[in-house]
Amino acid sequence: MQAIADDGDLRKVPAQAQWGHIQQSHGVPIPGGDGHLGVYNAIKSEPAADGDLEVESGSSYIQLVSFDEHGPQAKGVLSFSQSSEPGSPHFADQTRRFSAQQWGPLPFTREQIEADPWLRILRLRP
Repeated sequence: MQAIADDGDLRKVPAQAQWGHIQQSHGVPIPGGDGHLGVYNAIKSEPAADGDLEVESGSSYIQLVSFDEHGPQAKGVLSFSQSSEPGSPHFADQTRRFSAQQWGPLPFTREQIEADPWLRILRLRP
């Protein structure tokens, strides 16, 4: 589907179009939009040769925090993943999670932190 006119005019995008259908990063649909359009999740894209938008930059670390009777509840994601190397298993792993709105929980309490299987404690001495 060609969503952007050859001249790059975003005003020609159908009003019902979803950003994830026209805006991508390495083939992964990306939500968000240009901050100039009043979009909180700022993602900058440029028209690509195929008529879609290719993401160039934007929010890289995103965190959502809510508060309930158990304290802060946080989720986060690296929208552009950890690696810029295409051969890495971490090249687009979190980008796909960001696209699918599958953000990981962020531990807050001591119990949550200590339950993290990746936890490593390093004690520094003077």
